[in-house]
Amino acid sequence: MHELLHEQNDEIDAANWVDPNTVIIEAILAHCREAKMQSVYVGAIAEMAERILEGPGEIRKLDPGGAGRRIKSLGFSTEPRDARGIRLRLTNATCIRAHDLAHQFDVPGVEECECKDVGHVGQID
Repeated sequence: MHELLHEQNDEIDAANWVDPNTVIIEAILAHCREAKMQSVYVGAIAEMAERILEGPGEIRKLDPGGAGRRIKSLGFSTEPRDARGIRLRLTNATCIRAHDLAHQFDVPGVEECECKDVGHVGQID
């Protein structure tokens, strides 16, 4: 029985690694860690999420519209659309929210990121 539960936990963990919410959170965290920009377009988050999915062998297309809806459903506020798309500001509050969600969703590698110390140039909180 213990072995069966262990196998089920492994399957749940594997499914979590390819969950769209998990990879979107991971992509937002990656942009927060880079800290080179004040904001990132939702399309760029979707592209990074696709690259993350390629790691475990998943080939899945994430459209920016779907990614944007997931980003909002995760509690992030985006800016109004401009000529290039919809942006997410990479403020400390955004990065802390991503970090907290990463713990809730058991995002791989979350232990390596400490967003509370992120300092962004021109930051707006």
